[in-house]
Amino acid sequence: TRPDPRESPDAPALLHGDVWRTNVLVDLGDVAAFVDPATYYGHPEVELAYVDWLDTFGRTFFERYRDRRGIADGFDRRKNVYALYPQLTHVRLFGGRYVDVVDRTLSTLGY
Repeated sequence: TRPDPRESPDAPALLHGDVWRTNVLVDLGDVAAFVDPATYYGHPEVELAYVDWLDTFGRTFFERYRDRRGIADGFDRRKNVYALYPQLTHVRLFGGRYVDVVDRTLSTLGY
């Protein structure tokens, strides 16, 4: 049976950790491979938040994911919390241009 998306998973999922467009190899419109992983275990929503922040796959991906696995209510708010860690990492690695990204994310959370 399909897991209830309103509940935490029974076990953490293996996450890629860096799913953005250049780390996804596509062949004739199909995903052929993922490269350059920064793998760890966590809640699947963490990966979804990263994919959303970087617009890795677009809206169609989320529609299909929602149909097949489900996405719990409230994800649209939680994704901003999940996105803060990679955004702050980007500030550290790539400089100040990501400070505005973090500021916008914090604003959506009321800070």
